[in-house]
Amino acid sequence: MIERLVADMKKIEGIAHVGIIEGSNPIISDMPPEESKVLSKTVTEIYKVSEETAKSTGMGNLEQILISGFEGKMIIAKSGDFLVGVITETKVNLGLIRLKLRSILRELKGEKK
Repeated sequence: MIERLVADMKKIEGIAHVGIIEGSNPIISDMPPEESKVLSKTVTEIYKVSEETAKSTGMGNLEQILISGFEGKMIIAKSGDFLVGVITETKVNLGLIRLKLRSILRELKGEKK
């Protein structure tokens, strides 16, 4: 199932990489294993720090994290024990990506599409 979700997300134009982490298990992604390990650790740490920051500043629970760079973007979201990381090119349809990401998060929770 997870491999299919990664493949479905990759169908969106402008998505460079997609990874899904389950708890402390290594990331399932479209990247080589060594790069996946590094990305898994990075995504997990970014989420932890962002979650602490959101709570300590009164923002409440996180919905998504968006990191924008000159060469691309990264979106991170959580569903239960799963973290989903999406790396994109600079110019992408973020609305479409966010809709698809919400669908994937619901499916990871076991909810219907």
